[in-house]
Amino acid sequence: MLSLHEVEIREFLESTPWEGIVSRVAELASSRTREAAETLFQMLHVKLDAPARFYFARIVSAALVQHGPDGIKLLRRAIDVAPHNTYGNSALEAIFLASEGNLSALVRSTYGEKADTIFLPPSEPTMGVARTVFEDVVLESHGDENLFDRVIGFLYQGNIINLAESGDNFAESHKRFRHGVLRVLRDSTLQLRPRLLEQFDQLIAAEASEEEYQTFLAANPALLDPLADRMVPKQKLGIEHITDFVLHRLDDQYVLVEIEKPQDRVFTQANDFSAAFTHARGQVLDFRSWVGQHAEYARSLMPGISPAAAGLLVIGLRSRLLGDQARKLRAFNDNSPTISVVTFDDLSSKAKTIYGNMIRT
Repeated sequence: MLSLHEVEIREFLESTPWEGIVSRVAELASSRTREAAETLFQMLHVKLDAPARFYFARIVSAALVQHGPDGIKLLRRAIDVAPHNTYGNSALEAIFLASEGNLSALVRSTYGEKADTIFLPPSEPTMGVARTVFEDVVLESHGDENLFDRVIGFLYQGNIINLAESGDNFAESHKRFRHGVLRVLRDSTLQLRPRLLEQFDQLIAAEASEEEYQTFLAANPALLDPLADRMVPKQKLGIEHITDFVLHRLDDQYVLVEIEKPQDRVFTQANDFSAAFTHARGQVLDFRSWVGQHAEYARSLMPGISPAAAGLLVIGLRSRLLGDQARKLRAFNDNSPTISVVTFDDLSSKAKTIYGNMIRT
């Protein structure tokens, strides 16, 4: 049932000439108040007859973009609750165009000069939120049948920006949208995505707690190993030991993982391995020794694990290694094939290289 506010909106829309509707939407776009944004959102609940709804949905969606990040979030809600596919598609269209920083593809002479304020380019913060929301919509569509239908229907029904008067070619606009959706689908399949890599770099620079690094890597095991298919945090090895992680790879191999912090030093000023490094490496040695000594019990916990399972220690930053320290760490790894030591920026650099190689294939 329509709320009083929606009833008032319907009455306004049904009794007002098109020019007056455009003027009102332009006023709401310029107002930038929460009330104005909510009114625009409610307008996307009122189903008009075709063909009016085709143009109406687009100017209202573009007007919501003028309300910045909050307007983008309201457009995201509209995708789910709008009463007609045209409205939901228009909301998704506006989010995508806002992520590109340009609403000009929506401009049409039908709207008149009063609509100029509706199609102003979005700000950088608005573009950033729009990119995030657009990616999230596509990712969420994997597990949401209705949302999946919305995205796929938008891809294949030719329901994107057929506005020749804007000077923006229909085929090119449709192609950009398709590429945007397929890029997100591809990135999610690869697990390594630009936003994830950026977040990891920010976390490394933040000098956070060890637990925060463990939590992030547990949620994104591909950063530790591109062949990782699952991660078990805090795996107990009898009553003696608890790993930070046990990583299972797609080749059915296991890796016993110890995570320290980026700010932990690998070497002392005297170029000896630090106490933090020696203690953490000792932990990994203990994990491997326990698995080797309790092979049958270990297999009951981790089916198929080898008594000679590999170990991995993540500690420190390669960028903080001085003089000959990088060569010394490399020599250590060469002479310890069962335990690998990598720094946090090594993980980041490797993930970026893998992502770059995969998107070029």
